[in-house]
Amino acid sequence: MAGRHITLDELATELSAIELRLRQLARAAEVPASPVELADVIDSLRSTASTVRETGDRMGLHARIVDGDVPLATRFRDSDDPWGLAAHGTDRPGYGGPVIVPTVWQLLKLAQDAKRPGGGETTTYPEAMDHAFGHVHAKAGLVYDEKPVGCRAAVGRPGPHPGLPAHPQR
Repeated sequence: MAGRHITLDELATELSAIELRLRQLARAAEVPASPVELADVIDSLRSTASTVRETGDRMGLHARIVDGDVPLATRFRDSDDPWGLAAHGTDRPGYGGPVIVPTVWQLLKLAQDAKRPGGGETTTYPEAMDHAFGHVHAKAGLVYDEKPVGCRAAVGRPGPHPGLPAHPQR
């Protein structure tokens, strides 16, 4: 992990290692050193490994999204609301405010909407977020880290980006 923050690629890789270790433990538990029936434990380990794999696969896709390899719809299909820089200054009273920094589930929806026939205009995560980071993220009090290739997702924690003025405390 690079510094205090983890990239989505690193998260996907770590989850893959955890999944492998859980499957190894399940296999080892089939022949315990003491005569104990561990079928329930083995099933639980395998089930947890499957859940971890699904999460790791999703984080791998999100890494591609954040790096700009996956096109995203510029607006949410169900509400026609924008996201990223385009959402700055908009009001979404039914949803608690604008989607400047989308959740992982919203990013999946935007990627699915971009693939649909007649999905409309598309963008990439870096295009939608890079323009926003200096002005919107500082105002929103979000940390946004850049990396040489692509970008890392913003996280909803107070803290100025290096080189930006500190935001007022809430």
